[in-house]
Amino acid sequence: ALLTIGVAALLDDLGAVALSAEAAFALMLLVIGAGLLVGTWFGHSRGLIVLGVLLIPFAAAAALVHEPLDAGAGERTAAPQTLSGVASDYRLTAGHLRVDVSQVPFGGTSRSVTMQAALGQLEVIAPATVAVDITGHVGAGELDLLGRIVSGVDIDAHVTSPGAAGGGTLHLDLHEGFGQVRVVRAGG
Repeated sequence: ALLTIGVAALLDDLGAVALSAEAAFALMLLVIGAGLLVGTWFGHSRGLIVLGVLLIPFAAAAALVHEPLDAGAGERTAAPQTLSGVASDYRLTAGHLRVDVSQVPFGGTSRSVTMQAALGQLEVIAPATVAVDITGHVGAGELDLLGRIVSGVDIDAHVTSPGAAGGGTLHLDLHEGFGQVRVVRAGG
């Protein structure tokens, strides 16, 4: 199984295949399953059963997390003051990522922001006068989108909220592996 993963990782580095964590665990379980089949004829495969059972929770976790695993960890806060200062993409592997755009003057324009984290919390503070269009996904945990709370496993939600006339629009695409996604209005 380790040799197979090593070859797959080498092929991934060469650009021949795209190997995700989910695919790596599936490949390991496939090799262990093949070993169990061979073991039915030649015996001595009981250790593979234990190994396969121990890998199942990790494979399930990898299936739920599609967010970046190379984006660093910790507590990060972004509080841009201008529309050009609002990044289109924010990423974190583990921790708390807070983006406060409540002081940004949208001036009737639109801005799209994508945020991703594998483990922890994503938090957005939106301006009170801007229309907000939110799409959220959590592998396991909770979505709190402007007070609409949904929790569970593999959950998706879409929330829109109007703003003041001419206030602009903030489009949010939020993805969390395990944890919480929270969007609130400034002052709320």
